[in-house]
Amino acid sequence: MKKVIDHLLLFFQKFKHCIITFIFFVVISLINQYYSSQFNIKEYLNLKMLFFSFFWVSLILIYVIYSNPKYSRFVILILEIILAIITVANYFFINYFGTFFSWKDLFLSSEGVAYVDSIFPLINFKIIMIFFILIALITINFVNFPTEKIHFGKTFKIITVCFISIIVFIYGMIIYNNHSNNKVFNSWNSIETFKNDAFFYNEWTNVNLLVKKYGIYEYLFHDLYVLLFKKDNVIDSYNYVKEKLKNYNTTSKTNDYTGIFTNKNLIFVMMEGFDDWLITEKSTPTIYSMMKNGISFNNHYSLVYVTGKTSQSEFIANTGIYQNINSLSAHYAYVNNSYPFSLANLFKSKGYAVNSFHVNNGSIYNRGAMMKSLGYDNYYNLLHMKISSEEKVFDKNLALKGYDLMVSKKPFMNFIITLSGHTPYSYTKKECQSNLDEIKKIFPNETREQYLCGYTQASETDLMFKVLLEKLENDDLLNDTVIIAFADHPNNVHLFKDETLNLNKTVMFIYNPEIKPLVVNNITNTINILPMINNLFELNSDYYMAGYDPLSFDESYLIMPDFTLYQDSKYETLTKYYLDKILMSKNILISNYYK
Repeated sequence: MKKVIDHLLLFFQKFKHCIITFIFFVVISLINQYYSSQFNIKEYLNLKMLFFSFFWVSLILIYVIYSNPKYSRFVILILEIILAIITVANYFFINYFGTFFSWKDLFLSSEGVAYVDSIFPLINFKIIMIFFILIALITINFVNFPTEKIHFGKTFKIITVCFISIIVFIYGMIIYNNHSNNKVFNSWNSIETFKNDAFFYNEWTNVNLLVKKYGIYEYLFHDLYVLLFKKDNVIDSYNYVKEKLKNYNTTSKTNDYTGIFTNKNLIFVMMEGFDDWLITEKSTPTIYSMMKNGISFNNHYSLVYVTGKTSQSEFIANTGIYQNINSLSAHYAYVNNSYPFSLANLFKSKGYAVNSFHVNNGSIYNRGAMMKSLGYDNYYNLLHMKISSEEKVFDKNLALKGYDLMVSKKPFMNFIITLSGHTPYSYTKKECQSNLDEIKKIFPNETREQYLCGYTQASETDLMFKVLLEKLENDDLLNDTVIIAFADHPNNVHLFKDETLNLNKTVMFIYNPEIKPLVVNNITNTINILPMINNLFELNSDYYMAGYDPLSFDESYLIMPDFTLYQDSKYETLTKYYLDKILMSKNILISNYYK
């Protein structure tokens, strides 16, 4: 017995760095699977995920065993630090965006850093413990790495080669099987597709499902491969769109609201982080009144298809097609595309002056370039509007100082992106302090900082509308101007304990003094905005639109980012009719079809 114990101790002493490395990578896998499935054992113990995790950990351990520790200790240290950072980041990604980190998100890192304090409210004991456990394992492993290379006999090396050959062969067969079973472009059956992992793997959609099915290591490796090496087939995409358009009816569907705003001006407003609970008669009186006396959409949702919630919403609203799900933001990936079907270009073809307004400079979300691609004559930022950096957080300055650039002698269409509602909701922010005392009087029983600041910052956006309406009325332009406003995404204050976690319920409304009040109860999404505006202003677009006009009252559904359909208060798997809307949008972007 003593000999056995001695041999075990000797083995441990010789290979303790391998054992600690193994423990670290297993812990990383477990933590990320916990994020993915809340540690559902049945979901966790699936063979594909277990094999892929085993495969990547095995390769790493073989490298550790056979490499020179003089160099490998630092390679493993760097790898462990990167994985620890990603694992901690995934906690915030899941709780803030509802999805895992992707390498493409690095393109948006500059935008994210500007609002990093938004994640502070999410910090709790759980993530602190995860952080310290990972740091401890990394430190212990680095300290216990040997200083000399371990030497093995010929037999052990042969066994290692055979082992590597077997797992690489199995890995290759699974990947090949995924490619051969991806029949989404040839046929589509909702039940088969729901079970068809190959579709999600090859199209690289539904990030959360990919992590759950394949494990964090295969996900990170393949995600990097997709970003760096996977090239879209432009010819296939072009032919796909061309074939589909043969059966697409470009004749605009008419309804009772067709052309009611023809030749009127449009002020199109995307409201930052505007949840429906923020609107009250006392805290946002102008918006409340506009919704009560205009067209209000009671079931409007702002779904998130890619990271960069704001940029993807403005893209979808302006183009009427879906973002390429789980891809790089269109503001970067497709900024050089031609968009003759965009709102700006449709209005421009009718003789309108078209401009966009936001206080941030054009480098944020690459807007300076993207707004030009979308057809806007100008992208006016704080410098053009002569707004100081201290003033830019107050939305009312968009109306006070940008108004003269918005109006013109010919009909105008302006796209305004607000800022005041942006997270975090903190007393340290000027836009929270501006009207805080009044908000506390309105909500005397509310003591939570995030809620009070949420209401206060929303009131700043409300002031913008108030100023805008007053100026339009003074210039006798109010009756001839339509205001259509929508939210880019929920504000996340209480979203993740709310029933709207997956749905992202927000706000949309239309206001003009001459229209009759109307409450629309059927479902609307950002994708429905362009078809609706097209009909209201009778732009008569002959281009493909993925959404429907909600004022026709004949459709009511959401195509969810995880490829499910939300309809009649329940979730279903997509059928071919709905999937085609996603694939048409994707292939229009890939092929730059209209150019």
